[in-house]
Amino acid sequence: QIDSVKMKKSASTIIAVLCMCLPMAVLFSCLSDDTTETSPSCAITGFSIGNIKSAVVITNLSGNDTTVYRTISGTTVRFSIDQLKGLITSVDSLPTWTDITRIVPSVTHTGTLYRKSPADQEYYPVTSSKDSIDFTNSVDYLVVATDGQSSKHYTVTIRKSKADADSLLWSETAGHNLDLGNGKARIMTLGNRLYAFTRVQLPLSVTTSDDGTIWTTPVKAKTSATELDIDQLTIWHDQFYTCTPEGKIYTSADAANWQLAAEPTVDRLLAADANYLYALQGNSIVATTDLQNWTTAGTTDIARLPQSPVATVAYTTSTNTDLQSVVMAGKPQDTTIGYTAVWYKISSATATSDQPWSYIDHTVNNSYPLPEADHISLVRYDNTLYAVGTGFTTFYRSVDNGITWKAVTEKFMLPRQHTSTQTPHIAVIGNDMWLISTTSDGITHVWKGRLNKFNA
Repeated sequence: QIDSVKMKKSASTIIAVLCMCLPMAVLFSCLSDDTTETSPSCAITGFSIGNIKSAVVITNLSGNDTTVYRTISGTTVRFSIDQLKGLITSVDSLPTWTDITRIVPSVTHTGTLYRKSPADQEYYPVTSSKDSIDFTNSVDYLVVATDGQSSKHYTVTIRKSKADADSLLWSETAGHNLDLGNGKARIMTLGNRLYAFTRVQLPLSVTTSDDGTIWTTPVKAKTSATELDIDQLTIWHDQFYTCTPEGKIYTSADAANWQLAAEPTVDRLLAADANYLYALQGNSIVATTDLQNWTTAGTTDIARLPQSPVATVAYTTSTNTDLQSVVMAGKPQDTTIGYTAVWYKISSATATSDQPWSYIDHTVNNSYPLPEADHISLVRYDNTLYAVGTGFTTFYRSVDNGITWKAVTEKFMLPRQHTSTQTPHIAVIGNDMWLISTTSDGITHVWKGRLNKFNA
């Protein structure tokens, strides 16, 4: 009997619960049918942009500015979303030339999306996915949940490089005391110091600087020689070398005090590398390791050797640290050539690996010579050869050891203040390139340049 009573009470309880739940179920069913379900969810879950078309000004081969158009695919621009801080940022910086004033964004979100107007700092609903927006400055978004209570702010930033990684950035040295005058000059580097040679006083004058601003008082070279040829100045084994008009070789460790280096005479000095000093002797290029004994280093195309001054550069090859590439260039003796004479050799302390000098001829299969100029200056910077000369409106670049040369039309440019009438002297110390030249009114200008990627 007790069990029977318990079962009746349990049944009564279940019926009562069902009666209470039925009105609630009906109520919720009505809400579902007649009202919009609200949610506290509000977030930007995805952000992308359309293609970016930009007008870019470059310098053409005539030295004039011209406009070209470049397009960056929007699919290549990725964004990171920091939900905690409400920050949306492009993962990579866009090139400095990118026009980000007309960006068409695509935003994936929950809730209602608003964007702040920079004009009145008010938020307005985003009603179109085709509107272009100026992202020069960060853009603020607001997402409001459908419950009308929850909201979240986001700041969207499209990063753009201040300067292209491959751009050469110049700064003119103000207040320097360097005066090259209007005569012949040579700019050279030894160690981390700049040397400016002039013919203000015979046999030679020199001034030096370690920052391009403060130059020492020019000093007259101390030597027994009546004249030292400024055009034949060469650096070999961390010492300066040059010749007298009679072909006697003199050397100096400080560019101020010069001594006779060798009794044998040569016609003129040409170049140097880690192993040899090269000179012209008769109808041959000769080389020495001790200034006493000379061996033949080239006998062909001698008539196509460059006149003085000869621009030279030597550097270790990328494939063998025991070998050096050596390039020399200058105005050709044969004036019918019509372009700069460029010569090349592989240098090795081992005779079996050492190669003779070769003239780089230009044929239909090699139609990119270095244009002719009265004064060629040559350096190696960022593993690339660069040349500039009087009359040039831009650098010429070679990536194949001087075989072919292409005019540089963007990024790695001469300072805009530099004119083609100036004779440029370029030199490299570490990551810095120096450009020194004099205008027709006798004013000497000093520029210091550096690739943006080398800046800290």
